[in-house]
Amino acid sequence: MLNRNLVFPEAFLFAVEYTLNVEGVFSNHPNDSGGATLYGIASRIHPEHYAYISSGNNALDRIKRAKEVYYLEFWVPNKCGLIESKYLAAEVFDSAVNMGRYWAGRCAQSAANMMGASLDPPIKLKVDGVIGPVTCDALNFLSLHYELHTLLAMNLFQGMRYVQLYNRDQAKYDDFIRGWMRRLTVPKELL
Repeated sequence: MLNRNLVFPEAFLFAVEYTLNVEGVFSNHPNDSGGATLYGIASRIHPEHYAYISSGNNALDRIKRAKEVYYLEFWVPNKCGLIESKYLAAEVFDSAVNMGRYWAGRCAQSAANMMGASLDPPIKLKVDGVIGPVTCDALNFLSLHYELHTLLAMNLFQGMRYVQLYNRDQAKYDDFIRGWMRRLTVPKELL
């Protein structure tokens, strides 16, 4: 199904280890609209990828398959390889896995606009959820001078989305909000 001979870049390997850790192996919560998940891949949203991962011969093979899916479905389409900061790339990637590519893009673009508003010239990205070369250039510039601040801003917008969902249907999302909040982290080495 997928390219079983992929060679992953170091930045992806850095990002995927964190995401695999927070996603866990298997979940089938009745309030999860994505249905059963395996390494964060939802059976209702990505049935073909879920089946591919679950058909692995053992745990190591399933993790390898999950990494392939993560790389081809989340890392590459979100242009994470064009983001020079491994921390910002990992944040975009993990947000895409957790919230979808659209919301990951919106959070990154909103954060870049906020952090770059007072620069000369200011950063004024279109917040359309599509990460392309202009968004990557803005994130790369900000990472040179304001990497921690930009990462915090990305987490802020991600958290705002979580609060929006929670406030829309507290009964549905009450079991998820604490786990979502755990994703709003900053690596110790940036502090």
